[in-house]
Amino acid sequence: MSGLLSSGFIDHKVNLHMMYLNLSCDKHGDNGYDVPANVSRTDNQGEAGATLWVNKSTSSWIRNITAFANGTIPALVFGYAGPAGPQLGVECTLRTTYVEVEVSCADAISCLPSRVRRSRLDHPSTNLTQLDVILGPYWNWNTFAKSFVSSATSRPSYPTLLDFYIAAPENPAHPLDWQTLSRPADVTAVRLGQLINAYWSCMTAKYALSAGLTTGASYLDPNVSFALVAYNPESYWGGNYSLASERGAQARLWQAQGTRSRSIEVFQAHKVWVAMLCIASAVLILASLIPPIVRLFLIEGLEVMMNISSLATRDNPHWRLPPNGTYLDASDRSRLLKDCKVRFGDVDSGGDVGRLVIGELEDGKAGGIERVKKGRKYE
Repeated sequence: MSGLLSSGFIDHKVNLHMMYLNLSCDKHGDNGYDVPANVSRTDNQGEAGATLWVNKSTSSWIRNITAFANGTIPALVFGYAGPAGPQLGVECTLRTTYVEVEVSCADAISCLPSRVRRSRLDHPSTNLTQLDVILGPYWNWNTFAKSFVSSATSRPSYPTLLDFYIAAPENPAHPLDWQTLSRPADVTAVRLGQLINAYWSCMTAKYALSAGLTTGASYLDPNVSFALVAYNPESYWGGNYSLASERGAQARLWQAQGTRSRSIEVFQAHKVWVAMLCIASAVLILASLIPPIVRLFLIEGLEVMMNISSLATRDNPHWRLPPNGTYLDASDRSRLLKDCKVRFGDVDSGGDVGRLVIGELEDGKAGGIERVKKGRKYE
């Protein structure tokens, strides 16, 4: 998904066809499932660890070329057993699931599957898996099983990190009581399938995962189909029918059609709301013009904003109140003075320079306090 970074609101969607290993497991009771006899067993040689075994009656080495071609092969049956005992063991049937996934990407590194359905491309029997194939002298199952069981070691009779992941994938390193690690068969199938698919993908596509989808790590296959690719139809080995790349470690790619969408914000205006907006804007503009008009033409003196009851009435000779103060606080004093009328004016109107004070109007009259006049000087 390279080349998708953009500064705009752009989303990308693409439909991808892919396959994954699907597990259906059974514990055969609460005691789990121990390794049975007459199976091909893979242990972690030299150290304690998990065990994978495969049922010989369904293994690939007895399948002939016709069975691979016509899809009459049975599903591969294998088992998983932890070193802690049979309570952590399961027997599983391995099949391939072919799907078409819609992937949505907000950018080149933030991609999530949004929809999924069964793939409508041609594909072989779901009983045939990539682990089921023999390439030359090597059987994919043996190669995978040896690497998988040796990836997480343990001490004897103690669970491995694989068992802890199956029990608690959100924190597999958490020290749980291993005797309580057993989970239902359906839960074990999902989580063991996650481990197997992740490990198998890292094994088979390690160059594409680490180096990217370059020409050295991948190639473009024009044949968009899951159908088997035959190399040597006369060979006994089923491995000459391939589900993967015919170029060794190179990943096989198919061209896919994607959709690029851009989100653009669109504002839709309704006539009624536009008219209301114009009226409200006009009212606000007119309201903003009123204060400067009032200050310029109507107010002749200074604007005073203060607490009259507490600041202007104490020790003020222009108030008919005792000069020695009161025990009342400001709120009680203001209630008692609620009917008093005051004026901010000039008490020396006969002089060249007036003197501004705040005083009481006696019975609604000025009482010697004149109004402020425009152009006169005050102190």
